[in-house]
Amino acid sequence: MVDRRAVLIGNTVTFGILAIGCVALRLWFRISQRVFTLADSCITLATCTATVQTILQILSSSGVTNWGYGRHAVDLPVSIRKSTTPVMYLWLNQVFFKITTMMTKLSLCLVYHHLFQKADSKVVRYSRIVNYATGFFIATYYFAVFIAVTFQCTPVAKSWDTTIPGTCVNIRAIRFVTSVVNIVTSLLVIGLPLPVLFKMKHRGSELKQIIILVLLGLIHTACAIGRLAVLIVPALATNRDTQFASIPNNTAGMIEMDIGIIAASLVVMRPVIQLISHKITGKETPGDALSGSRGPSAYIHMSGSGSGEGKGRNILGA
Repeated sequence: MVDRRAVLIGNTVTFGILAIGCVALRLWFRISQRVFTLADSCITLATCTATVQTILQILSSSGVTNWGYGRHAVDLPVSIRKSTTPVMYLWLNQVFFKITTMMTKLSLCLVYHHLFQKADSKVVRYSRIVNYATGFFIATYYFAVFIAVTFQCTPVAKSWDTTIPGTCVNIRAIRFVTSVVNIVTSLLVIGLPLPVLFKMKHRGSELKQIIILVLLGLIHTACAIGRLAVLIVPALATNRDTQFASIPNNTAGMIEMDIGIIAASLVVMRPVIQLISHKITGKETPGDALSGSRGPSAYIHMSGSGSGEGKGRNILGA
């Protein structure tokens, strides 16, 4: 008997703990600096909804409250095969996933808002416009798809109980479009700050660290591409052994979600890393953000060759 439960639970719990840990460290530092912005609120909400999804995955797969996730239908008792509870968990997971994804990406857009707040070149001005447009699209699209997924059937209960009379939208089409949007918006939020960062001078080591942290988001994009493949490949998309066949897609979705939260936090956690280094070594890093005021944390100084506006100004904060 093939059992995939360990794959789902292991990855879900591991990445879930990492995501919670990163956000907790970020929030601890921010609050200790008497700063808590809208970006912090967004990532906090994303972490809360991601935690709900982690709990749903555990409930659907664990040995204590096992609803068949990870096992072939033929290996399940008739009571579980006929139960609507696993499908309801799937519906709830879809609903919460939209909130998590929207809030994670909006958090990054708000971080970039500070990066682009004081334009000193055409690159910064254009990046700021693109950031506004990306943030607006993310907010409107994911809110709309959240409503569509929540009320995908009339009555709503038909979403998990097909025996109830009613009608449903083409949820597979919505999932396909959303997967494409996930990939495109992930690439956008990864690439948005790079033109500005590459324009900075005399901050080589710090610049490399920030770029590496931003590019970690490519793992998030890779997971989104993998989930899209499940919808495209006929043998995967039409598999009726749902509770077994859905494990790779569910696992990739959970990793995608948690990696997004981790990346969104790491991008703004340079001051935390500096604080830990300072506590361990007793040495203060040159340009240490901790040596500044308790205002909004800043991580890189803009010293590009623009008009002069914003030169030497701390511009990357959450």
